[in-house]
Amino acid sequence: MIIQKTPIQNAFILKPKKFNDNRGYFEKQFCNNLYKKKNLNIIWKQINKSSNKKKYTFRGMHFQKKPFTEIKIVQCIKGKILDVIFDMRKNSQSFLKSYSIQLSEKKNELLYLPAGVAHGYLTLTDNVELMYFHSKIYSMKHSSGVNIMEKKIKFKFKKKIRKISLIDKKLKFLNEVQ
Repeated sequence: MIIQKTPIQNAFILKPKKFNDNRGYFEKQFCNNLYKKKNLNIIWKQINKSSNKKKYTFRGMHFQKKPFTEIKIVQCIKGKILDVIFDMRKNSQSFLKSYSIQLSEKKNELLYLPAGVAHGYLTLTDNVELMYFHSKIYSMKHSSGVNIMEKKIKFKFKKKIRKISLIDKKLKFLNEVQ
């Protein structure tokens, strides 16, 4: 597996190697020894899957507050998305910076997010599915987010959002969240 840095401190793109033969392929998605060697989280407490029917559906920008801040791995297993992360960690070198990457079933990359980073995505195709791996159990009481219209989040597709939940529309802006 190739582990590539992003501009967000401790966020990585994970690129599994495929081993092809006449049956199809095999790839290692997680390896305890490799993650440990790279100082990445190796304990997953919850795995979620999301499905989005329509192109230009937006979900995010979500995170959990202390003591439920969580590390996540996100993988697009069907379709294509623009994944957006925003660093909320005051002590981070990349505080208030954002980063976006296209994830798709064809590219087959995973995004590793450190605790304290808000996450969201815009579907770029119909019928998108994502898998999420979480280091903490979800806590509704500690669930939070930042409005995608926050000016400090650099997001190129704001005008194309066609579907967004009422909850995500009503998320607060940065000065109201911190």
